[in-house]
Amino acid sequence: VIVPNSDSISLLLSSDKAGTSAPRILYGDTDENASVDQIGAQLDANTHTGTVSFDAASYGTASIAHVTLTDPDLNQDSSIRESYSQESTVTHDAVSGDTFSLSYNDVILPHTNFKLVETGADTGVFVGQFLTGSTQIGQDLKFTYYDRKDAGGTSVDTYTSAEIATTSGSIAFDRAVYPEIGRASCRERV
Repeated sequence: VIVPNSDSISLLLSSDKAGTSAPRILYGDTDENASVDQIGAQLDANTHTGTVSFDAASYGTASIAHVTLTDPDLNQDSSIRESYSQESTVTHDAVSGDTFSLSYNDVILPHTNFKLVETGADTGVFVGQFLTGSTQIGQDLKFTYYDRKDAGGTSVDTYTSAEIATTSGSIAFDRAVYPEIGRASCRERV
């Protein structure tokens, strides 16, 4: 399907097209001598496998967690910064149309106002932050990205995980023995 959009053309492709099957645009250009030249361009249209990561291996309860998702396929418009959030209100999975989900011990929970925002126009890198649960101590936090088409053209779930844990603080001296602080004596003169 070719749709003209001012001086741009938008193509809708149902699958990867590369090599001789890649989209090719050809047009006849009439120059100032009334001679017609065929001008064209071709570019592979590949899908990519997304990757996800947290900024830490563990978080405390009620801590800010940062997640990064990299997938050029989510960059649908190269002129703007795009964002994604959970779409469904109940199931929070790929079937319901979600792009991602957050879970604790594999129980998916909604995080209100959590969005992944592209780091810039046309980067394909999306970042977001959220507050970890306050009652999930000892549980595994998992961010799952529902990649509709990876590099092989199949639908896969990609995830990263971190532990929700707290540790007791510790105090240590920098040496075993300290000198006694000297006392200054003063005499009063009359």
